[in-house]
Amino acid sequence: MANKYKLVCFDLDGTLIDMPGHVWEQIHEFFGTMDERDKTFEDYKVGRISYQEWFEADVKIWANAGANKDKLLEAVKDVQLHEGALETLQKIKNNGLSIALISGSLNFVFEHIFRQHTMLFDYVFINKIYFGEGGSIIGGKHNPYDGAGKAEGLKKIAEETGFSLEQCVFVGDNDNDIEIAQTAGLSIAFMHKSERLAQVSNVVVKDNNLKAILPYILPAEKSNPSPFDL
Repeated sequence: MANKYKLVCFDLDGTLIDMPGHVWEQIHEFFGTMDERDKTFEDYKVGRISYQEWFEADVKIWANAGANKDKLLEAVKDVQLHEGALETLQKIKNNGLSIALISGSLNFVFEHIFRQHTMLFDYVFINKIYFGEGGSIIGGKHNPYDGAGKAEGLKKIAEETGFSLEQCVFVGDNDNDIEIAQTAGLSIAFMHKSERLAQVSNVVVKDNNLKAILPYILPAEKSNPSPFDL
């Protein structure tokens, strides 16, 4: 049976990564800078600063607190993938679908947690921090495709690949995934932390194992959901 979907796009924090919040918050807690973070987030939330300015302000807060690559990795050393995440990605790939990541998380977290498996992703839109000699922070680049921009990121990928939006799946968990969930042909709220996201999504999955999304994406999994021939 031919598969109607051509691409599956994932959020990272809370979706592929098993955590209650965002890695940004975890890093601020590690450095003891949550009060400063709350101020910049409030400025962004009410529109006093842009997403780019918020990103730059947070990175500066970390740098002023003595952050370097080693300390940032120490802050996220306990971050784990959701159960079944790698198996799910590989199953999707084995069935000929493309995989994308559109996230407000950070590149070094993505690279740390996936290691050699980053090659599973055909497209990665994520915030980037650049490190220099000794691991010092020397700059960064914000992801323009976060929040409401996630939908634009999906449209960009669809345009580049020639896939229709109806052929695209999105899997996310929180408020900043709402617009892209409304854009994708199939939207899955996985272990959601946003009731609004659950309301606009086609499917709600509360199983902590990411493999639970597969029957909604791959036709063969509906009649024969196991074993996973990876």
